[in-house]
Amino acid sequence: MGKSVVYLPASDINATRNLRQRNGGIRRTQQIESLLRYDVMLAPPCSDATSWWSHLLSFLSGMRNAPISGFGKSFVMSAIYVGWFNRALGKAKISLENTVFLLETASGASTHIAAYLAEAKADYYLFPHNIESLVYRGMNSYIKAVNQFSLDIRSSRGAKACFTISPLDTFILSALSAKAVTLPYYPVSQDVMKCQSIYSKRLGRQATNRLLFLGSVVNFPTREGTIKLISQFKEHLATKYLLDVVGYGTEQLRNMATPRIKVHGTLSDEMLHDLLVEIDAVVLYQPPTTGFLTRIVELNLSGVPVFLNIEYIAGCSLENYGVNIYRKLTDIDGMLFPQSTTGTVFSPPNLGGEYPFLRI
Repeated sequence: MGKSVVYLPASDINATRNLRQRNGGIRRTQQIESLLRYDVMLAPPCSDATSWWSHLLSFLSGMRNAPISGFGKSFVMSAIYVGWFNRALGKAKISLENTVFLLETASGASTHIAAYLAEAKADYYLFPHNIESLVYRGMNSYIKAVNQFSLDIRSSRGAKACFTISPLDTFILSALSAKAVTLPYYPVSQDVMKCQSIYSKRLGRQATNRLLFLGSVVNFPTREGTIKLISQFKEHLATKYLLDVVGYGTEQLRNMATPRIKVHGTLSDEMLHDLLVEIDAVVLYQPPTTGFLTRIVELNLSGVPVFLNIEYIAGCSLENYGVNIYRKLTDIDGMLFPQSTTGTVFSPPNLGGEYPFLRI
């Protein structure tokens, strides 16, 4: 009798799946879930943004500022996360010895569970959304992430394989002696249809001198980048262009709005769809980090040109996909064009059927 296959989705474990506007992590979870063959999905009960699990995660996240040592915090957090995991296994009558685990990892609970599986020498495969310890979170964040880096190394080396979202992440994990395979992001079928609809409506459009910033500012790197971008726009481009700011949490930035800068906050997919038909291009600003901006793929499929800052390494080889690299925001002024041209179009991933639990 073969081993059963258990899937643990990061967007459920980290209580983010039901956010009003889907962020990149939720989109990645939806893609992975659509590609997997598994027997059981394991997730905390009521794992949405208002549940007891979400409140527990918020409390544990706040422990980062607690006056105890880093290893003390890590121990307490691991004990709680792994305690839930073991109880969930017991309830579902799942044993570590007779199971193959497919575990998505993002921040928080999922990374501790991955380290536990490594320690237990379980059979598991990882689907990391990024390399968590290398995600920029402000000054000295890399030094403060030493405990997380230890978790990343242990869990990635113990996995049968790590399916990363970008070649950069694959390179880094391979350098850490993990088996890493690139599984690029590609949206689920219903999102592909929405992208195709936007593409059709943009054909033959005229320039509107209207730019869109798109990003979730509850994510620290994107928040810092958004504030910097809006400030530069006010100084250099506001007399010629209009800027729309959209994304989960951008309501926090309404104090930066002007007659030339409209801060929409969180929009439904339908409202964002209409906006993407109207604007000339999307501007992104992301500090150096791991992972990948899933919106780049969707904007490519929608025929929307993208302007991306040169510091974001993962995007600097995508010029053929409609990604224009700028060194300073004023560079955009000379590059804008009205047509919906993006060049090469992203394709669904294909790993050649090597892994039986993947539908590709």
